Amino acid sequence: SEFDFVLSVYAHQRTQMHRLHERGLSEEESSGRLAAQLPAGEKASRADHVLLGEGTLPWLVRQMERLLPALG
Repeated sequence: SEFDFVLSVYAHQRTQMHRLHERGLSEEESSGRLAAQLPAGEKASRADHVLLGEGTLPWLVRQMERLLPALG
């Protein structure tokens, strides 16, 4: 493989929809965008490391800071 590891940030579909609506996408546009991607659970199951994207940005940063030492 050309990558050392795969990292996924997981968020529930309702969270993803809410964030897309906040960016100005309609319900239809948001649904279409998510439907065009692998489901979040599938992405997470294929990843070597998964961060939880349900919280705040500072919380996500703290997760990354904990993971970085393990990545070498």
